[in-house]
Amino acid sequence: MAISRTDHIHYPILTNGLDFILEGLKLLSGVPNPKDIKYAILHVSAGIEVVLKERLIQEDWRLVFEDMSEADLTDYNNGDFSSVYYNTCIERLKNDCGVSISSGMKKRIGRLRKLRNQIEHFGVSVSANTALSITAKAMTDLVDFVNRECNTTEETDIEMIKEIRSLLGSFQTYRVEKWQRIKKEVDDSATAVVTCPGCDESAAVTGEGANCKFCGYRADTEEAANEYISSVMGLKSHYRVVKQGGVWPLQHCPECCEDALIQEGDSSFCFSCGITFNAVCSRCQEPMNAPVDEIPVCSDCWATIMAD
Repeated sequence: MAISRTDHIHYPILTNGLDFILEGLKLLSGVPNPKDIKYAILHVSAGIEVVLKERLIQEDWRLVFEDMSEADLTDYNNGDFSSVYYNTCIERLKNDCGVSISSGMKKRIGRLRKLRNQIEHFGVSVSANTALSITAKAMTDLVDFVNRECNTTEETDIEMIKEIRSLLGSFQTYRVEKWQRIKKEVDDSATAVVTCPGCDESAAVTGEGANCKFCGYRADTEEAANEYISSVMGLKSHYRVVKQGGVWPLQHCPECCEDALIQEGDSSFCFSCGITFNAVCSRCQEPMNAPVDEIPVCSDCWATIMAD
């Protein structure tokens, strides 16, 4: 395509971010091929970060500099500076702008960024269903954020937001239709069904690992447990959790004797045998099942009590 000397590229920051997102979502519409999915993830992830930075600029243009002590208006106007990193951006939105970013929103956008980083810096192997689910969930959060935090009267921005909502609607329709197909199989599962480390849908059937009925994710017991802890629970370092006084959630299962039990509060489930527990013994902390209105005490501890 020929470009005349009079043509000029002009994308204000919000328009730029929304354009990235819209073009990415267009690639995912219809029946996307692997290349469409790859570039859609890159576009949508980049667009989300640009939109978040726009909210910082609404508050104070200096907030978009990674090192605010080097903030210079000329550099800002020329776009010649190191812009704020994602984690710093989230902190400044909270601390300097009073913007509430829920832990769920951070997790969902984080999942998309992780996928983007794999594509951009290494390589990726992911199902189309996983990519659609992760992208749609992150985008649903972002649209709510734009409605709440990004004031715009620009007709171009308003029209793009409408089109983004429309495309997201088609993804949500797909999600509903997919759930209609798998719901009975998920509901009838004889083993625990948990959040999928791949697509974040509550459709991963446990037992000798995990098999997600929504996206097709499969992993053996060890891989599923580790990816669940990392992707779903957001815990990266065993050392750091223990050092800070926490308990690493991977435990020994009393049912199958495998180190595959995931403890979340008082509840737990096993990736190896698929059993679930709703409590821990109030005396020995062993996972168990107990009526919700009773103090949980396991059979071994009861035997000890009675013997005394």
